[in-house]
Order: sequence, then structure tokens, then C-alpha cells
Amino acid sequence: MKPGRPVAVAVKDLRAVSRNRAAFFWIVVFPVVMLVMFKITMGGGGFHVKAAVVTHGSRIARSFVHELNGTGTVHAVVYGDERGALEALRKGRVDAVIVFPPGFDRAVAEGRHPTVRLYANGNDPRGYHAVVGALTGALNGLENGVRRAVTGRLPPDLARVIEDYAHPFGIHVKEVRGVNPGAYQTMAFLAVQALFSASLAAAMATIPEIRSGTMDRLRTTPASPVEVLLGKYLYTTVLVTSGAVLGVLVGRYCLGIGYTPSPTAWALFEAAVVSSAAVGTSVAALLRDEKAVNAVLNSIAFPSMFLGALVVPECMVPRAALRVVVNYPPVTFLHAAKLHELYGKAPSPAGLAVAAGITVALVALSGWAVSRTPR
Repeated sequence: MKPGRPVAVAVKDLRAVSRNRAAFFWIVVFPVVMLVMFKITMGGGGFHVKAAVVTHGSRIARSFVHELNGTGTVHAVVYGDERGALEALRKGRVDAVIVFPPGFDRAVAEGRHPTVRLYANGNDPRGYHAVVGALTGALNGLENGVRRAVTGRLPPDLARVIEDYAHPFGIHVKEVRGVNPGAYQTMAFLAVQALFSASLAAAMATIPEIRSGTMDRLRTTPASPVEVLLGKYLYTTVLVTSGAVLGVLVGRYCLGIGYTPSPTAWALFEAAVVSSAAVGTSVAALLRDEKAVNAVLNSIAFPSMFLGALVVPECMVPRAALRVVVNYPPVTFLHAAKLHELYGKAPSPAGLAVAAGITVALVALSGWAVSRTPR
């Protein structure tokens, strides 16, 4: 066996895979995309929490707020009363509420072990555990600091008192549920339908027309290529909406989710479907290769679901990434639907108008690309 022949075969195959865009994506690019997603969802540097802290005049609590704001991951805001802070939590303005009881400083100094209450949104287990873990760790750090400060002033022979200060205060964690927990799962499911299914359905329905020359023959028939393309949009909308309705019904009556999206959420979902279909047909008309189109659309849809905070809590997504990805029209519509369903926030008319304008431009681009298909 000549050593040079295996090398020649390897070089030949490397050249072949470099020309195969779909294979190159799944072998090289997709694992990198997965790495980014793992980094985000498994404790990446993008984690950030907004916490409301009710101090009730405690100097220790105010010092704690200052320490939290210095961590880089927690932004603490002082609230004057517990009721207002909990209302902010239910409406999604904060991720958690920490309440120091009245007279906290004196109770600690007298060894009465006061209890600090930590409230977090329990509707989404992923976000709940992440937020509770971060803030419980911060409170444990505060507890250690208080213990060192108090016991440092005591005579060494007061072992019993020092033991009493092993836990200067208690921490009570409580879940707060503001919406049906099934809303998170259902909105994530609709995001998959709109970002994945819609773009792929539209693209896979367009590519055969282009490759078989059907689009070209339609130039001499009453139905123009653009009209056929609009038919593809209608087909995609009906197909994906049917799948979405089926999924919601299965979730409600078979899986015990017990949640149905509101008419506003459905309208925004349909807008996302059309926008995603426009992306799919544009990519299909430009690339005209099924495997390459599939790879490109997956590389767009998969990160968009995560970085657009559609399938993970916003606290787990880097803010800079979210600000960028939310401008992608399908994500704009879906993110607005999620905020409306979970927190009752009205969609931004300006943001939706921009997303609609970009979607119209994508529809025009797909029509232009189809009309430019070689004869």
C-alpha cells in the first residue's frame, strides 16, 4: 500500500464536502451553533436577573442591593412596598422579589433569626430554578457576611452565641404564578411551528417548481409565477396553522396544559408564519437546492428560537443578542405574542409596522427571485 493514496482520497473527499454546502453545514457549522446554544442555556455569561428588593429601611438590605448591582448578572431595584413589588413580578417587569422584614437589622443583632422572603415566577421551571439559584446564592453570601460581622464583636468564650449565629436569618422561597404555566410550552410550540415549519414548508413547495421548470412554463399560461408563489404562501399558512391548532388541542385535552392562545396571539402567529414563509421562498428561489436550503433555514430558525427568548426565559439570553434577534420579523411577531400572553403587554405598533414592512420586502424579493429563474 502506498501511503500517498489514502491522503489523496482524503483530500478528494475534503474538496467534495467543501463544495457540498448542506453537508458542510451539518458537519461543521451546526455543531458550533449547538455549542452557542449550550453556552446560553447552561449558565452562559448572558444570564441576567432583574430583582425588586423591599428593604423596609434596613441598612443591611441597602448594602445587599449595592452588592447585587456590582455582580454584573443581577440588577436590583428598591421597591417601597411588597404589594407593588409582587405586582411588578406578575407583570414581568422583574424576575424576582426579595423582601426584608421590618426591623430586620435589630432582629439579626438580637439573634431572633428573621426570615427573608424570596419570590420568583414559578410558571416556567427553567427560569424559576435559574433565578432562585442565583439569588439564594447571593443571600447565602450575605448571611456569611452578617455572621462574620456579628461574631467578630463577641468574646471567644461565647460559643453558644456564636453557634446561634450560624444562620443569622432564614430564607423562605415562594413561587408566584401569574399566568397559566401551559402558556410557556404552548408559545414555544408555536414558535417552532412558525420559525421551522413555515419556512421549510414554503421552501420545499417552491423548489420542485423551480427545478422541474414549472415556473418557467407558467410564463405562457394565465397563472403567473408570482400568483403561484402567493398560492404557496396560502398553502403554507393553511398547513402550518392546521398543525398549530392540532398541537394546541392535543396540549389542552390530552396533555393537561389547559391553555389556548388569545385572538391577538393567533394574529401575531399568522403574521410570523407569513414572514417566515417569505424567508423560506426567498432562500429557495436564490439557492434552488433542497439540501442547501434546508441547512440555511435551520441555521436561521434554530438560533432565532433561543436568542429571541422564544423557547427559553429572557434572563438566560444575552441582552445584546436579544436586541438584535428580536428585529428579525418572524421573531418580532412571536416575541410580541409571548409578551402579550404572559404579561399582558400590548405589542409595539412601530415594531410591528417595521416587521410588516420587511416581510413585504421579502415577499417582493421572493417574487423577483422566482421571476429570474433561468429558462
